[in-house]
Amino acid sequence: MRYNRLKDLGMNEEQLRKDLLLPADLKLGSTMQAAMDKDAAKQVYGVAPPDLSVISRSRSPELAVYLSAQFLCG
Repeated sequence: MRYNRLKDLGMNEEQLRKDLLLPADLKLGSTMQAAMDKDAAKQVYGVAPPDLSVISRSRSPELAVYLSAQFLCG
């Protein structure tokens, strides 16, 4: 998932940079980094975890909209 996809949730560029504490030189088109690296995940879970944001959007756009609404309400 890329930072600029958060604009779909109604956040503007200023909010993204301020609220997520993004470095000034980070491009909003950059992909987000997972908190756990793939090697650690593979060691703990046996496999590297998939990017569920991309999978859910590709399989069910309605699910992505639902999850986005939960994020806004939550």
